[in-house]
Amino acid sequence: MTPANVELPGGYAELLADLKATVQAARWQAQRVVNTELLRLYWRLGHTVLQRQQAEGWGTRVIDPHSPTACWPHLGVGAVVARG
Repeated sequence: MTPANVELPGGYAELLADLKATVQAARWQAQRVVNTELLRLYWRLGHTVLQRQQAEGWGTRVIDPHSPTACWPHLGVGAVVARG
């Protein structure tokens, strides 16, 4: 028998559709959880920087936007020393 000639059990199409919907719902829920946690992370980072700016004063370069160390830890790279 070839796959085209195989008889599927009764209710197979409904079961397959239900399983696909279950997987899609789980994926959607996982995306929402991840996005929520990323939003919380970014808020905490911004809040921390804001607190440091308020404590040290505006313009003290709490985070140097031109420094590669500002973004490298997010990429999984270790400490980087900026050249002067």
